[in-house]
Amino acid sequence: MEELTKAIPKLHQCNAESTLWIAGDANLPDIDWTTNAIIGNTCESKTNQILLDTIADIDGEQLVKFPTKGNNTLDLFISNRPTLAEKI
Repeated sequence: MEELTKAIPKLHQCNAESTLWIAGDANLPDIDWTTNAIIGNTCESKTNQILLDTIADIDGEQLVKFPTKGNNTLDLFISNRPTLAEKI
């Protein structure tokens, strides 16, 4: 996660006017994506917080706000231009 969260800001900085789409299964069930808060302790708090901070640093938004596995939202679809996504 640390390597990914180092690469994302660099990518954003080098392409400041570009739209970023970041998608994948982060398997971080402790994040409540409707509030961007850490609500559990399945993973290290640092791991959750570094991803939340990185998303904020690129003015990004996690667009999947509904459970994708059980009660957890594990699938991520993050963009710095969320209005371009019509359906998730």
